[in-house]
Amino acid sequence: MKKTLLTLASVLLLTIGTAVAQENQNQEASSNRIAEFVHWYPAIEQAKMRDDWLKSNKYGEWQFTGMV
Repeated sequence: MKKTLLTLASVLLLTIGTAVAQENQNQEASSNRIAEFVHWYPAIEQAKMRDDWLKSNKYGEWQFTGMV
């Protein structure tokens, strides 16, 4: 009986330890995704502005709009 309880307790501790380690990895991955998004945000917005501008203008045409 003691051996069974000891085995079950060991399995429970290993399961909890694995779950905690996996949660830490998920948080790190989430943090990395946020940092990646912040890094590329200006380029993404610039591409959107370019695409919107190309809807009404020709490629290679340049006009000063006064907007920054």
